[in-house]
Amino acid sequence: MNNLILRRTILFLLCFLSLMNASFAQDNQCRPILSPIDDDEFSYQIRKYGNSVRCEGFYRSPVSGNLEVVSFLVGELNYNLNYDVILEVSSPMHLNMNITAMAIPLGVFYRMGAELGKSSSLLWPLKDVIVPAGLYARLIGVFGWIKSGADKTYIPLRIRNTLNSNNQMLEDSTKIILTIRSVTDVTNINWRILSYYLNNRLVDLQQDWRRADINFAYAGDAIKIIIPNVYSGEIRIEIATQVINQNANDWSNLILTLLVPNLER
Repeated sequence: MNNLILRRTILFLLCFLSLMNASFAQDNQCRPILSPIDDDEFSYQIRKYGNSVRCEGFYRSPVSGNLEVVSFLVGELNYNLNYDVILEVSSPMHLNMNITAMAIPLGVFYRMGAELGKSSSLLWPLKDVIVPAGLYARLIGVFGWIKSGADKTYIPLRIRNTLNSNNQMLEDSTKIILTIRSVTDVTNINWRILSYYLNNRLVDLQQDWRRADINFAYAGDAIKIIIPNVYSGEIRIEIATQVINQNANDWSNLILTLLVPNLER
């Protein structure tokens, strides 16, 4: 009898710990530094669609920083504000990673976060938050990332509209597009490749600066950089912008590590 009670007690504890671990894994999808708004329907919270779990909604506190990544995609995001739209998010790099989606304009505190397995995809229905809030595709950025010590390594994502019968991916799906934004008005927007790995060896380039497609951006504007398709694997990129204020020598720099796929394979 005592052995039976002991076995039942152990089984109960194992089940309880399993449930706690599952709950903890889901809670980790939501960033604790973001404070959800007081709205049960649209606040930043855990949401599920089938086996896909994400944390999505609006939060109160803005994220600080001068230059920051807002999107890293193969192609450009394109969808209609239709309640039936479900996006499928995957990555050509086939790694375990985190996914972040965010509103690009300043003052729109929307975010979605999820985890992506190396051989899986995330189903992202737009009916819960995106469509009711009227967040058009041009207002949303999405990127993948992994932790590299104290920093992040950014990974491009592919996004497909499951309503498209021809299985079409994003527009311009042969281009790898990095999008950043600044919290201040900037001009003289430049970038360069610092280094990349070739056959597991670091190649230090220190390329000459290149102009971005735009030379001026208001605070919160999308600044897009097309990554040259001659590079693949891990690359380091530097972005420099001149802050528009009374001090002409006030520059803002951002150095990023990117994992870039070879799309020709």
